[in-house]
Amino acid sequence: MVTNQEVRRLMENLRKGKTLAAAAANAGMSENTARKWRYSPLLPSEVIRGGHL
Repeated sequence: MVTNQEVRRLMENLRKGKTLAAAAANAGMSENTARKWRYSPLLPSEVIRGGHL
């Protein structure tokens, strides 16, 4: 499960201009997971359990 901290770290790295692959690796998640969260307006703790992103 992805944490708020991991998504925040991903977004910070993307803002710094890192590639998706590099930002995902630095945040500790796969590239596919990073792709899922990249444009999400919500943090993981805000997503309704059982709902879709």
